[in-house]
Amino acid sequence: MASLVDQPVYDVAILSDLRHTGGSAASLVAEVEAQATAGLTTVLIHAPEPDRRPARPFDQRIVACLRDGRAELAHDDDTDLAARVLLIRRPQAVAEAPPVRAAHTIAVLDEAPADFAEVRARVERHFGPDVVWAPADAEVRSQLPGAVLAGADWPDSGPHLDRLASLGVLPRGVVPPPRIAPARPTRHVLLVGDDIARFRAIARHLPGDLEAVVVAGSTGLPDAHAAGLLTEYLPAPAELGVADDRWTGFVRDRLRHLIQLYGPRAVLVGGVPHDGIAAAVAEHPDPRWLWLRPAMWRRGTGGQWAARGALFAGILEPGEFAAAGDEGWTTAARAGVTTVDPITELPAPRPRRPGPATLLCRGVEATLPGFTVVEAGPEQLGAVGLAVSRAGYTSFHELLGACVPTVFVPDPDGADDELTRARFAAAAGVAICATDDDQAAAALERLADPAAREALSRRCAEVAFGNGAAEAAAWLAGHCQLRSEVEAGSVR
Repeated sequence: MASLVDQPVYDVAILSDLRHTGGSAASLVAEVEAQATAGLTTVLIHAPEPDRRPARPFDQRIVACLRDGRAELAHDDDTDLAARVLLIRRPQAVAEAPPVRAAHTIAVLDEAPADFAEVRARVERHFGPDVVWAPADAEVRSQLPGAVLAGADWPDSGPHLDRLASLGVLPRGVVPPPRIAPARPTRHVLLVGDDIARFRAIARHLPGDLEAVVVAGSTGLPDAHAAGLLTEYLPAPAELGVADDRWTGFVRDRLRHLIQLYGPRAVLVGGVPHDGIAAAVAEHPDPRWLWLRPAMWRRGTGGQWAARGALFAGILEPGEFAAAGDEGWTTAARAGVTTVDPITELPAPRPRRPGPATLLCRGVEATLPGFTVVEAGPEQLGAVGLAVSRAGYTSFHELLGACVPTVFVPDPDGADDELTRARFAAAAGVAICATDDDQAAAALERLADPAAREALSRRCAEVAFGNGAAEAAAWLAGHCQLRSEVEAGSVR
C-alpha cells in the first residue's frame, strides 16, 4: 500500500472518461455532489477511451460540478496526484492513465467485462495488486462467478459515504452552497428526433434553469455534442437491424427510461410522430408532449400525420420565408398551432463583409473560375461571397438570412417542397433557382459579376425576416412552466 505521509492529498479521486452521458454521468455526479456536501475534496481524472471520438465534450453535468467548485479537474501533465481513495469507473475501458498514489483503490464495475481476467491484469499493471473490485449492483456480481470481489456492492449516492468512512475518509460537516447560483439546471426538456439544427438554435435561448437533452440517432448526435448539449442515443431501425414494428416498442421503452431518468417537464418531438412516439405518449402522459412540426410538405404527401396532432399539448411551426407558396397539408391543419419566424442559428444581424472570391457549396458540387470553395457555418456566412445549395429548411433560411447571394438547386427527392422554396425565392428577387446542372452553372457565371451578387444581397436585406429561435424557446419554457404549475396545484 502506498505511503502518503506528509503528502497533500485529495479525499477522493475519480478516474473515468468524462465524456460519457446518461446513467454513467449521473452516477458519477451523484458521488461528487454527496462528497462535496460532506466536505470532502474530489479530483476528476479524465481517462479517454481510445475508441471514442476525441472532439466529444465532457458531459454538461460534470462541467457544472467543476464550474461550481464541487470538484477539481486534474491536468493532463499532473504526474504527482495523490488521494486517500481512488475510484476507477468503467475500468474495462481504461487503456492509459496518469499515475495516482492512493491509500485505497476501488474499481467500480458498472457492467461485467467480457474478459474480466484481462481487464484486471491491465488495471493492476497501472495501479498495483491491491485494487479492490466492487460491482455496482447484484446483477453485475451474478455475472462474475468465481471472481474475487468486494463483499458489498458499490452504491452511487448517499450510502457510499459510509463506505468512504470505513476507509478512514470521514465527512467534515455540511458545506454551505456555493456563492454563485448552481449551474446545474433543476428542470429538463427532451428534444426527440434528428432536427438537430433547430434543436440547437432553440436550446441556446432556453432559460438557465431549463436544460435540453437531445435524443437522436447517430447522424445527429455529433452536431448536438459540438453545441455542448446533453445527448442520449436513439438508434434508427437500420442501426438496430430490426423491423419497424419491433422498433416501435424499442422507442417506447427507451423514452420510458429517459423520462424516468430526467423527469422532463416537456418532450418536444421534431419531425414526424411515428408509432413509437404515440406509444410513449400513451404510456407517459405526465410531461407536456409538444410537436415541432415542419411546414412546406410536398403536395399530396404527409397527410397521414395530421391526426397525430391531437396527441400534443401544443404544436410549434417554424416559419417559412416561402409560406405564401406552401401547398402542403399543414396549411389546413391549424388547430393548436403556434408559428414563429424561421428558426436558425444565425447570430444577430451585422454588416456583410465578404472576403476574397469564395464559393460555398451545400449539398451540391460546383466550381467557378476565380472562386475558392469553402465551408462555413452560421457564424461565418457573412464572409461568404457566393453560395450554391439545396433548398432544405436550414440552408435556405440561413443563406437568405445572412444575405448570401445564392443559387438554389432543389432536391427533387427532398422530404419537403424544396422546389417551391427555390422558385419563391427567385420570384422575390432574393436568389436564383436552378433545376439542373446546366442552369446552376449558368447562374453561377452570372453571379461571378460583383454587381449581380450585390443586387441579391441588397434585396435579401430589404425583405429580411427575424430569427424565431428565442420566441420558440420562450414558447417551450412556457409549456414547462405550465407543467410545473400543474404539479404544484396537485400538491396543494
